[in-house]
Amino acid sequence: MNAILKGLATSVLAGSLFFTLAPHVFAADNAMAQKFAADRMAAFGKGDAAALLAQYTDDAIAITPTGVLHGRAEIKGLVDGVIAEFAQPGVKFEFLSQISEGDIVTFVWKAETAKNVYDFAAETYVLKDGFATVQTYAAKVTPK
Repeated sequence: MNAILKGLATSVLAGSLFFTLAPHVFAADNAMAQKFAADRMAAFGKGDAAALLAQYTDDAIAITPTGVLHGRAEIKGLVDGVIAEFAQPGVKFEFLSQISEGDIVTFVWKAETAKNVYDFAAETYVLKDGFATVQTYAAKVTPK
């Protein structure tokens, strides 16, 4: 798990203790996706790892550049690592866009933490009954 966290840097995040919000794009008929996105941003902004983890189904998968995480137990390590990195002082986070349609939500952002520069990051969630069943994450990350 540690190798995944090191190579991954961050996933799961759609808001921050320090962030600049860009305009959102929402389809009119996707209340479930909009609620998921709003809840995700609020939990990330509070550094609430338990709330973020609770948004996944028990058998969810997270597909990252360094591998696939299966279920909440594996995803928990990822979420905890992300929260720890983004809770450090001096984090800069710019939320570039959010698009939600039906049962799919995508976030695009960039950030700088004490450890890494995230030139560009995108994450997508596929939802079922309001919970993430699949997450994908990709980013251009430069370690400091």
